[in-house]
Formats: sequence, C-alpha cells, structure tokens
Amino acid sequence: KTPRRIFLTGGASGVGRHLSLLFTSQGHNVYAADVNARGLEDTMQNYNEISGPKGNLYTGVLDVGDFQMWEAILKNSVDKLGGLDVLMNIAGVAAPGLTVDATEKLIDLHINVNLKGVMIGTSLGGKIMQEQIKKHGGSCHIVNFASMGAVAPCKGMGLYLGAKYGCRGYTLCAAKDYWGTGVYLSVVMPEAIKTGMYANQINNPGSYAGLAFGGPLLDVTDVEWAIVNKVLPERPREYIIGTSWVRVKGARMSDMFSSSWILNTAEEYMLQQGLKYQAEYLKEKKKKKKKKGF
Repeated sequence: KTPRRIFLTGGASGVGRHLSLLFTSQGHNVYAADVNARGLEDTMQNYNEISGPKGNLYTGVLDVGDFQMWEAILKNSVDKLGGLDVLMNIAGVAAPGLTVDATEKLIDLHINVNLKGVMIGTSLGGKIMQEQIKKHGGSCHIVNFASMGAVAPCKGMGLYLGAKYGCRGYTLCAAKDYWGTGVYLSVVMPEAIKTGMYANQINNPGSYAGLAFGGPLLDVTDVEWAIVNKVLPERPREYIIGTSWVRVKGARMSDMFSSSWILNTAEEYMLQQGLKYQAEYLKEKKKKKKKKGF
C-alpha cells in the first residue's frame, strides 16, 4: 500500500502514542504532536527501540487550543511529510466532578483540549487537504476522537462529555461542509480505554465516573483494530468502539431515550456498582502499599 502522511495529536501517551508507533511500523509517515514534550521524547525513544530510526516519525509540541501553534506545526508537518493525507484529533483530557464543582479553569481546559483543538485542527487541516486535492487529486481523511459518552452521557463527567458532545456535533456539521471536496470526516466514539486517563479517574477517590469503573474496558489494541479495519478504510461518518455489540446498542438506546425513568434508574444502579468497585480497588491498592512498606 502507498504510505500515508499522517498528523495526529495526543502522541505523547495512550492511544496517540500507540497509533504513532503502529503507523510507522506499517511504513506510513507520521507527525505526532502533544503539549507534553517529555512524553513525545518517550514516544520517539519507543519508536527507535522497536524498529530503529527509519526517519518516518516526527514530533512537535502543540497546545491544541492555540490557533497560531496549529498554523506553525501544520506547516512544519507538511514540509516534513511532503503533504497531509490523514489528520487525527486524539488529544483529550478528563477531570471528573459534579456540575456544581466546575471552575472556570476546568471549563476552559476541557473546552480547549476536547473541542477547540478539534475545531482548529479540522478547519486548518481541511484547508490544507483541499488545496492538496486540487493540485494532485486523491482524497483525505480527518478523524476526530469523541467518546461513547457523546451518545450515552453519565453522571460526574459533565465537562468532559459536554465537550465531547460538541466534538461529535461539530464533526457531523463539518462533514457536510466538506462534502464533495474529497475531504472525509469521521467521529470515533470509544468506550472507556485502559490508558492513563482512566487510571487518573479510578485513582481519584472523589471521581464520580462510576459507569466506567463497573464495566469492561477497551485496550489500545481494540482501538487499533477499529481504526485500521473500519475507520480508515470505510470512512464512516460515526463509529462507536465498544467492548461488545450489546454495549454499543445500549449506548444508542440511551441516546434515544435519555429521559426514560427506567434507563436513568438502570444507569444509577450501574454507577453505584462502579463506585463500589472503585472503593474496593483503592482499598486493595492501599493494602498492597502497606505490605511493601510505603
């Protein structure tokens, strides 16, 4: 297959790092961006250890909420890669908490990373892609990462899922704007993934994200399978990545019947079960630390 030129955010950890290493191992040319410079160094080190320096991975620091930084890094990535075929907005942040506990700082953080960054990247990246298509033909693809919670919201994640709902809605609208230009858009909505973001939540005793704790988790390899086998080749407008088809259907039902008493009662039960699991997890973790002498 012809190597693709891929730009992605969130490349310093989790899904972004995993996909950066996967795509380069497949022979694609990747530019990984993140606000975490140290994490990007670790990604590059992993790349060198896995396959040796082949010269097809580039990295750059980016605050996704900064328009000027986006302009500069996309120009640099096009210079390095020779073009732009795929842009993936993966960067995300989640700080669980109830609506009444939201601060201006937390609101700005969630909007900047989970929504504003997606909007800027989709706009500027799409413009580059359109110009490229006019000159050389072909087609391009923008993939924005939202969350399964963008169709099935849950208690204690209002800032995160509010922004992710925005990511979903914006992607669907932008897809209509780009219709017929050769630029395709997909919004990916994964269930909870076993990454640092999940670890931060379950290790936070004040977290209310109980629905994530009580159910099965995706692994980064599950996300890999969906991206490689479904999203990139088929370019669906929306794609939910769930641990089972039952949970995917359940999410869709939640979206359709969000005001249902039965649904909300079931969700509250699942939440309490999840919080119970979290409490047991933290208790066991504390015991292990004591045994080790910490």
